[in-house]
Amino acid sequence: MPTADTTLLRHAMEVSGSLLYAMTTVILVFGLLVVALSFRDSEEKGIRPGPRPR
Repeated sequence: MPTADTTLLRHAMEVSGSLLYAMTTVILVFGLLVVALSFRDSEEKGIRPGPRPR
């Protein structure tokens, strides 16, 4: 039954391609979020300057 093996292989390749596409999208969105958050001002991050040395 070569048709069953071909169909199974094709289905497995489609599933792995979809998973690869999903993981690439997640990594891209996460990377863009990290870059966008890194450009915020320090006041928006809630970081206050410490006391100045005497």
